Amino acid sequence: ALLFDVVDALCSDATLDDALRERFQQRWDAAQQLEILALTGTYHTVSYVARVARLPGEAFGARFPDAG
Repeated sequence: ALLFDVVDALCSDATLDDALRERFQQRWDAAQQLEILALTGTYHTVSYVARVARLPGEAFGARFPDAG
C-alpha cells in the first residue's frame, strides 16, 4: 500500500508530503528510493507520449473502466 501511496502522490502532486516522505525513507534505502522515483517518472513520460501520439492500446493490455 505504501508504494501505491507514493506513486499516486508523485503522479498527482509531483512531491511527497512530510508524513509520506518519512514513511518512504524509512521503508527503502537511498538507491531504492531513487529507483522508485526514476521508474515512476519513466512510466509517466511514456504515458504522456503515448497519449499525445494517440497510440492504440495493446491487445493484451488491461483496460480501465470508463470514468463516466
